[in-house]
This record gives sequence, C-alpha cells and structure tokens, in this order.
Amino acid sequence: MRGVLPPSTPRIAIVIAFLALLVAPPFVSSFLLALLTQAVIYAVLAMSLDIILGYTGLASLGHAAYLGLGAYSVGILATRHGAGFWVTLAAGVLLATAVAAIFGLVALRATGVYFLMITLALGMVVWGLAHRWVSMTQGDNGIASVPRPDLGLPSSCCGRSSGPRSGRPSWASARASRACGRSAITCGCTSTSGS
Repeated sequence: MRGVLPPSTPRIAIVIAFLALLVAPPFVSSFLLALLTQAVIYAVLAMSLDIILGYTGLASLGHAAYLGLGAYSVGILATRHGAGFWVTLAAGVLLATAVAAIFGLVALRATGVYFLMITLALGMVVWGLAHRWVSMTQGDNGIASVPRPDLGLPSSCCGRSSGPRSGRPSWASARASRACGRSAITCGCTSTSGS
C-alpha cells in the first residue's frame, strides 16, 4: 500500500483536519470543545519536545515548567485582575519565554545526562514555587473559577450538551476526539530521530 498515495497526502489530511477543527466550535458540545482544546495544548507541548529532542538530541525533563508558568500566569491574571484573553495570552507567552531564556543560560553548555539533571532541577524549582506559594497559586487546590475566554463564539450550537440526558453519550465525543488525535499523530511530521 505504501507508495500508492502521493507524498503530499499526509499534509493535505493535516490541513483538512485543522480546518475541520477551526470550524467545529459552534457545532460541538462544550465537553468536546474542552477536550479538543486540551488535546491541542498537549499537542503543542509534544511538538516542542519533538523539536528539542528530535532536532537537537537533548531530552528535557523540565519542559512542563514552561507550560505551568504560562497556565499560572493566565489563571492569576484572569481571576485576580480580570484581564482579558489577549492580555493573559501575551503575558503567559512572555513569562514562559523569559523564564525559558533564563533557564537556557543555566543549561546552555550541558549535554547528555547533565542536561537532563539541570532541566529536571529547574522544573522542580518551578513546581516548588507553584506548590508552596499558596497565597499566589493556591498550592494543591489550584486556581479555581478561571473564566473561559470570550471570543464571540458560542460554546455549543442550539444549547446541545453532551451528557446522560442529551441523547448523545459523552464517551462518543471522547472516542471521536481520540480518533482525531490518533490520525493527527499518524499523519504528523517526523523528526530526524523518528522514522
């Protein structure tokens, strides 16, 4: 079967899947929308790990620290200061980038297991701050009631929901998003260390 399809087929499939996800929000339940949003967030995290591991050969164990810094900055700005979506997005990206630049200076010359240990230590520093700075991050409880961004799009079309009383079980939505995720992984780009 290999060689039957043109080489551009995986890219076309990715573009079609992306366009379908871009158009889908008004027509899907809020559960599926939240699930797809989380899948996209973790896909971006996985792609960034692919870049650092696949193209530079450096495995990072503290990679989630930057995701956490961005998430905490968005949560704190949205709940305590009432900042809008675009402000919190910019602040989260800028904070994570600034801390990554500082951590990069520390880990710049390390390779192999030393790079692993430095990134693990720096990730644990961020975890320790998030866990113990209870007045800012709420510690183990986390930040509650982070508002959804208001982009002018309805979270679901015609008030449909996904649950036991909607006629559509939520596991069907979960299976559909899992199938979309698997197809995206199958069609995704491979790094130099992949096949």
